[in-house]
Amino acid sequence: NGIARRPWAAGALALLAAAAAPAAARKEAFRMIDAKARLADATAGYVADAMSKLSDGRQLAVVASLGPRHIGKSSLLNQVFGAKFDDEAGAGVWISPASHNKDVLLLNAMAADSAESELTQKRLAALCSSVADCVVLNAWYTTSARPTTATVDILSTLFAEQLRQASEGAGVQRSLVLYALHGTDGDALSAQQLAELREQVAQTWEAVPKPAGLANAALSHYFYFKY
Repeated sequence: NGIARRPWAAGALALLAAAAAPAAARKEAFRMIDAKARLADATAGYVADAMSKLSDGRQLAVVASLGPRHIGKSSLLNQVFGAKFDDEAGAGVWISPASHNKDVLLLNAMAADSAESELTQKRLAALCSSVADCVVLNAWYTTSARPTTATVDILSTLFAEQLRQASEGAGVQRSLVLYALHGTDGDALSAQQLAELREQVAQTWEAVPKPAGLANAALSHYFYFKY
C-alpha cells in the first residue's frame, strides 16, 4: 500500500486493530473515543476479537486524518479509501478499516466546534501521532500557502509527541505527513508558495521545545513531508 509501518506498543496495536477486525460485518465507522476522551464501552469486546485474529502476524498501516472541522476530512478518506465517515459526526476519534485494503486502518479525528476545540484538537493530534504511520494534515489554502495558526498548532503537537516518544526510548521511526490543501480549485502551488510552506514547517519544528539530549534533533530524522 506504500505506507511505511512502524512498531507500536502491543496495547496500542490491539486497541486500534479492534475496530477493524470484524470489518466484514460492520460497514460504518466506529467512535472509539468520544469528545471527552473517554474510551467507548464496546472497545473491550473489539480488543478481544481483534487479538484472536492477529495470530498470523498481520501488520496494519495506520492513516490518521487531522484538521479543522468541516474542511472535508471525511470526504477525502471516503473517496481515497472507500470508507464511510460522516463529516457531521460527533467529536472524538472515529475508526474504520479501508474497504480497498483491509491492512490499512483509518483514524478520523473530529474536534468539536466550541471554545474547547483547540485543546481537543491538540489532544487528538497527540493520540494520532503516537500510533499513525501516515498523518494526513488537512489545511485551508491561502494565497501565501503559509499555514494558519490552527495548522501550526497541530504541527507543533505532532512534533512534540514524536520527540517525547524518542526521549523515552520508544524507537520512533519516521512518519509521513501528507499535506492536503483544500480550496485550491485544483491549482498547484507555485515554487514560491511551496518554499514558504516548507519554511514555515521548518520554523515550527525549531520552535518546539526539545527534550534533553535532543536539542539538535533534525526534522528529517522524524518526519518526511509530501505536499
